[in-house]
Amino acid sequence: IYYFSHAGKSSLIPLTSDALTVLDPIDKSGNIDRADQTIQTAQLTDLIKKNVENNHLVIPKIHVNAPIVWNIPETSVLEKLNNGVVHYSDTSVPGENGNVFIAGHSSNYWWNQGAYNQIFALLDTLAVGDRIYIRYNTEPYVYTVESTKVVSPSQIEVLNPTDHSVVTLMTCTPVGTTINRRIVQVRQIFPPPKDPKQTKPSNIQRLPAIR
Repeated sequence: IYYFSHAGKSSLIPLTSDALTVLDPIDKSGNIDRADQTIQTAQLTDLIKKNVENNHLVIPKIHVNAPIVWNIPETSVLEKLNNGVVHYSDTSVPGENGNVFIAGHSSNYWWNQGAYNQIFALLDTLAVGDRIYIRYNTEPYVYTVESTKVVSPSQIEVLNPTDHSVVTLMTCTPVGTTINRRIVQVRQIFPPPKDPKQTKPSNIQRLPAIR
């Protein structure tokens, strides 16, 4: 059985917890048989449910543990970011084959003392292969980072439907500005993504300025 863990804390993240240790669902040896895979799948599901609250996003590497506010229209995103990270209503949800778009603050104005003002401040430190965890409607999902980049606010193609199950995380960059957007896309690796391709369209014309 393989494990993924991360130690240490970031002073930038206001809500942190002890390092989360979870089973790695990928057998790196290539020698796992079907019975062992079934056991590991059950163990993984149980352990995530014990360590990740329902409707939460957990990124162990940067000690993010935040509630996800689901199905929010673009006009209400800024308000709802006070309650956690925000899922855009025009995009997919976990369990669908498509693009689940989630935004979070990397900073905010000094007079706004919200608990999640810096929740994505360290998003730029994620690298290919890092894992994130989501529980949506009680079900656990595991993702691995497949790309990270900086785009301009006009590059709305990051909202496009995809031919595989991904979550797109977005915040403003550089921290403290609204000049560009940091985009991290993560591919679903557990449970196996569903077919067919999900094609929910997005009506957003410009990536929002959320700081």
